[in-house]
Amino acid sequence: MLSTRRRQFVNMLIFLLLILFILYSSILARFRTPEVALDSSSGSFLTKTYLGLENEQAQSELISGSSLHNEGQFVSGNPQSSLSSLSSSSNEPETINKVSTAGVPSDDVNNRNHISAEISSERSVLKSEKKNEVEEELHRILSISPVVIFSKTRCPFSVRAKNILLKKYSIDPAPHIVELDQHPLGSSLQKSLAALTGRSSVPNVFISGQSIGGCDEVIDLDQKNILATKIYELGKQSIKVQLRQTT
Repeated sequence: MLSTRRRQFVNMLIFLLLILFILYSSILARFRTPEVALDSSSGSFLTKTYLGLENEQAQSELISGSSLHNEGQFVSGNPQSSLSSLSSSSNEPETINKVSTAGVPSDDVNNRNHISAEISSERSVLKSEKKNEVEEELHRILSISPVVIFSKTRCPFSVRAKNILLKKYSIDPAPHIVELDQHPLGSSLQKSLAALTGRSSVPNVFISGQSIGGCDEVIDLDQKNILATKIYELGKQSIKVQLRQTT
């Protein structure tokens, strides 16, 4: 027969073992997945592994299917629902505050385009007005005298042509000299003369609205003694030309 003290010790030991068993069972049950618990009777390692993988995949799909993007767009785990949501959003009318791809509100883009169009239109109008102004000025200059010399003050070829026409010959009415480097529209007039005669350089000598060329042409006509005749013929006999008396 066991003594009372030993019996109490054995009972206490059994009680402690029972408590430890209960705690161990509860902890083990807490960490086991539902699928593994259901199949624990089968004891198949492959089955448990397969179910574990399926469980992880289902959890990842659930998380990705319910996540929200930073842009505020809901992404569904179902591809068909994603396509339908994108299609419906693309058919929505554009709002006033819609932001363009450049990060600028569409209103600002439209305003800038409108302003650019207005500026372009104004430039076209100004360009047309400037062109008309140049054409009118050129017509006015050519009507001043039958003989017009377009030159520049520092151009040696202009100086040489003017010396022949003004000092060697006496021309009546007197030639009108236009110094393009001193004229307010000089640059534009020179471009207009280039378009009209194909000569962009100076001098450019006109007789009754017709260009006879520049310095080389004037020298050539003078050396051939036909410059006076050329001026007389182009002037329709309204210009008097003769050599000046040399002393």
